[in-house]
Amino acid sequence: MNSMDKDNPPFPPDGQGEDAPATRRASTGKLRRRILIVLACMVVFTAVAIPLVNYIEREDTPEVMTFPDAKYNFAEPDYDYDIMKDKDYLSLNRVVMYENPAQNFSTSLDSGNMEEFGEAVTVLYNMIRRIIQGDTDGYNRLFTNAYRKANGEQERFAMQQLYDIVLTRSNTEQVTENGAIVTYQTFYVRYKIRLNNGTFRTDIGDDECRPQIVVLCNRDDGKMLIDRFDKVYLSQNKH
Repeated sequence: MNSMDKDNPPFPPDGQGEDAPATRRASTGKLRRRILIVLACMVVFTAVAIPLVNYIEREDTPEVMTFPDAKYNFAEPDYDYDIMKDKDYLSLNRVVMYENPAQNFSTSLDSGNMEEFGEAVTVLYNMIRRIIQGDTDGYNRLFTNAYRKANGEQERFAMQQLYDIVLTRSNTEQVTENGAIVTYQTFYVRYKIRLNNGTFRTDIGDDECRPQIVVLCNRDDGKMLIDRFDKVYLSQNKH
């Protein structure tokens, strides 16, 4: 390389050419624009995410509903009192309603049509009748062996003045247990109790409603029975 080449190299070192200041300014401008774009995206995301989270938190479902602890003054239990002779109770809405939101369907249930909607609906209808009748033994027979082993049997309770009763079908799933296919069906069960005497449920007062998520399965010899309450609103051994 001759002396002219040494004094005037063909390519100036980085950042030292005539266009270097302009190049640095362009790079700095691009970087600033990128930072502004990122910040703008973060602002937009925050503006959308926070209201969405608040909305979801407000959309309570039976799975997430909570109730404050409370003490109730229950009516004095009378195991000999026949509520079916109580005119005030008989004047209430004692119809058992069945709902299937997936089919946009609802109807009233009775002993003549309950079997049309499947074994699980029949079990739940019978559960309601047993509660009203104060039939402790009949009530306990509606549960799986696994449930009774884990929770014990329901203690004796007096007749319960149930009304505004709704059984809502939620979902059905099949799982394999010990090599056998077991069907699980989930329902929301809602009702109120007039003059609650506390012998069946101690978690609600008079004319209150706390939904129960009831899961049934056919694990026991293919017979559909109540296997668990997914959301426990109830005191121990109080179903």
